[in-house]
Amino acid sequence: MLLGLKRPGAARFSFLLSVPIILGTGLLQAAKLLGMPDSGAQLLPMLSGFLAALITGYACIRFLLSYLADHSLSVFAMYCWIVGLLILAVIAL
Repeated sequence: MLLGLKRPGAARFSFLLSVPIILGTGLLQAAKLLGMPDSGAQLLPMLSGFLAALITGYACIRFLLSYLADHSLSVFAMYCWIVGLLILAVIAL
């Protein structure tokens, strides 16, 4: 946003930056899973989990991008502050 991008454009750019990391991690874990014994029996549950994560992830990203078109990030910033302070309080105990 410091370079002049609007909120939706900056959010879209940040999501696009995460694609190579997520794809690489997914491929690495898939190769590891295929090397395990009896991986064929786990194929259907893994594929259904992947599909569920794909659909819900896409829906969440789509909602967030549409939300950012009309709203600011102040609610998210307050959430981060509150959760961060709660975590620091728990750690301090």
